[in-house]
Amino acid sequence: MLDFNFLAIALATIAMTTIGAIWFNAPFAFQRIWLAGIGKTSEQVIADFSPIKPVLSLVGSAIMAVIFSVLLSWLAVSGVVAGIQVGLMVGLCAVIINGVRDAFEGRPLSLYFVNASHDLTVILVGAGIIGFFSA
Repeated sequence: MLDFNFLAIALATIAMTTIGAIWFNAPFAFQRIWLAGIGKTSEQVIADFSPIKPVLSLVGSAIMAVIFSVLLSWLAVSGVVAGIQVGLMVGLCAVIINGVRDAFEGRPLSLYFVNASHDLTVILVGAGIIGFFSA
């Protein structure tokens, strides 16, 4: 029987969504490299904005947090370290799959590194938070 900690899921969701917002939008983070990699300007991204996009980010983060809860429960592990370890395994799979896809699509290596490091960071933080609350 799964026992969801809704506070953990909410905190992981907020953390993962916030990381993404900063990662790609803050000038002090990876905005410049990301924009160059996707071939757009900041103005074009702003013009393409839709309220659906942040909602999708929030929903996607919530789904990942629930998946981390289920996975840690199935593996019968708890704690921050265990959460991060499981997150690392999941994250490495994600960055490998994305790397192969990006290579076939001819995307710039710099874009791959920005996206892959984002994905790995978000996964490690989310799984670590869920692990912390499952202790």
